[in-house]
Amino acid sequence: MGGCRRFDRFRGTGLARPPPDYLIPDLRLPDGDGATILRRVRVAQLGTRVAVTTGAVDPRRLSVVESLEPEALFVKPTDIADVWREGMMATAS
Repeated sequence: MGGCRRFDRFRGTGLARPPPDYLIPDLRLPDGDGATILRRVRVAQLGTRVAVTTGAVDPRRLSVVESLEPEALFVKPTDIADVWREGMMATAS
């Protein structure tokens, strides 16, 4: 993996080159939302794996996210071991 980096903003196609291996955005971010990030990654075909995390359980919002086919969807509170395990399984496939 290319190491861990934190992205505070997501602009334009939004990602530095080379793109990150894995992103874990939240559905509710102060400067955007995880569904928008996931959509941009998919449209740009970056190959970045995206797991979304959320404390919201709004069925409409979750169905939008699920339609974008994230590698994983974690509902908070989330166990970091689950995030790591899912990330490693997604990387191995």
